[in-house]
Amino acid sequence: MKNLNLCEKFKSESPNRIADEFETNFVRLEFVGDMKFNFSYFRHTGQWHLVATGLSLKDCLEMILDNPNFQPIG
Repeated sequence: MKNLNLCEKFKSESPNRIADEFETNFVRLEFVGDMKFNFSYFRHTGQWHLVATGLSLKDCLEMILDNPNFQPIG
């Protein structure tokens, strides 16, 4: 199966940084066939949490736009 992960990119200028830039995933759309997706978000626990199954891409995008829990934090 194919996944589409939405991520946020961060850049640090701190002298103590480990890396100049890094990315953090916040939403995963897992393609399950017939133009349908399973929708998951990345929890603070470091685990993916499945929210809904068999959604259209339009429904997934609406969930992201309508719920701040599914949006990047920066």
